Amino acid sequence: MGMVPRSVAALSFSGKSIERELKGKTSRFSYTDPDGGASDSFSITLADTEGDWRGPWYPKKGDRIDVALLLLFWNGELSPPQQITCGSFTLDKVGLNSRTATLGGVSKPACKDFSAKDRTKTWSGVTLEQIAQEIANTASLTLHFDAESVSIEREEQDGPDADFLKSLCERYGLKMKIYRDKLVIFDRAVYKKKPPVMTFSAANRELSEDWDYDDSLEPYTGVELAYTNADGKKTTFKHGDDERVLFINQKADNDSDAERIAMAKLEQENHGCTTISFTTRARSGLCASQTIRVQGTGRRGKESRADGVYYVESLEIHRDNEGLLMTINGVKVETEGGA
Repeated sequence: MGMVPRSVAALSFSGKSIERELKGKTSRFSYTDPDGGASDSFSITLADTEGDWRGPWYPKKGDRIDVALLLLFWNGELSPPQQITCGSFTLDKVGLNSRTATLGGVSKPACKDFSAKDRTKTWSGVTLEQIAQEIANTASLTLHFDAESVSIEREEQDGPDADFLKSLCERYGLKMKIYRDKLVIFDRAVYKKKPPVMTFSAANRELSEDWDYDDSLEPYTGVELAYTNADGKKTTFKHGDDERVLFINQKADNDSDAERIAMAKLEQENHGCTTISFTTRARSGLCASQTIRVQGTGRRGKESRADGVYYVESLEIHRDNEGLLMTINGVKVETEGGA
């Protein structure tokens, strides 16, 4: 008889593993991984009939928790263990009742100033990466910047570092998130062009029967940005055709800055025109910001518009009575020769 596949939650408080204390006591688990903007989050519900979490094990708000999932015998008796590394989290929620304890956390730096302290500063003659590096250093984070250089002639900051940097990233079409003590900034448009890392086949029952495909929005075919350049001259940047134009009034430092802002805004507005959502058995090696291929959604081998390559905008891993499942929300990617 083969071994039954199972998953084990592995938690560490400030570097100390409590995997043994959790053995056989985890009833529910969820982990949410968005591609950026919002924080990663996790929640775990534990049996606590002895009242340990109400007493000696009671955690403190702000405790640091490292979270992973171990997948045992996932692909058969002899398959090696797999691991889903969820990341490092700051505990921000504790729920108790007579039978269970629920812990919840979000990915954010231990330095509270990053998202809570107002800061006033004038940034001049710098790049976006240099701004991000200084902010990362202040928050004791390691910067991972994966995008082309963006020059900033002058920018006024009046608010928390997190809000200011996020707004800059959004202006230039970049995504920002915190993961395992790293401040990660990347170009979503570039990541959407990367090859798929996994394939999910509806014909092989790798998609839940209630998968959902939505193609409800009409994309913009062009963009027009009106701005005033450094010489005080009003000018316009145009791209694309006139079938459906996105009009923007936006500050820009120069012509190249206007082009970058306009193309970023066009990508943002058209992102999400075609989406898919489905639930499948959890897998290791997949995270938001990667691309996947979906196939076999047509009946009896027929062509299906839902088949194609998708950018993973977010995923959620959750464990309950039905086992360890993963819900994927994807945005369709146009590839050479079609999706």
